[in-house]
Amino acid sequence: MVSGLEMLLHQAVAQVELMTGRPGPVPEMRAALDAAVAARA
Repeated sequence: MVSGLEMLLHQAVAQVELMTGRPGPVPEMRAALDAAVAARA
């Protein structure tokens, strides 16, 4: 099973790739997502 956050991350990566034509920076985007979730806790 895939978590909602994992799905959100990969949707965002795909969006970056579609909008820029470049690979999405998965590690950096994962770190930003983790930080945003932690800030809400």
